[in-house]
Amino acid sequence: MKLSTINHWEKKIQLDISLSHDDPFGQRDLKTVAALLQESTDNFSHKFVDMCGESYMHFAKRRRLEAGAGYLRHSDYSIRTISELCGYTNAGFSKAFRELFNDSPTSFRNRIHHSQ
Repeated sequence: MKLSTINHWEKKIQLDISLSHDDPFGQRDLKTVAALLQESTDNFSHKFVDMCGESYMHFAKRRRLEAGAGYLRHSDYSIRTISELCGYTNAGFSKAFRELFNDSPTSFRNRIHHSQ
């Protein structure tokens, strides 16, 4: 791949990543992001995996769960409220959280609060 092509894609991927940091709960799907960046869905999907090492959907899911972990650390919101903020049902959030962090949201929060 030519350097100019790599730079082109690095800028687009960085733009998407910065948008996700500004709005980690944004429910932007792959098609929406590709359209925002004026790229085809397939092309953006392949380039994202090539440059980031994970699919866009996995990245977006991880960002939402990491933001949820931040709420568990730094807020008194109920787990149900955090689940909804992250775009999940309570059960869906607990399952996805456990898959990523190998811990339940309740255990994670208790461990963090007891260590402070």
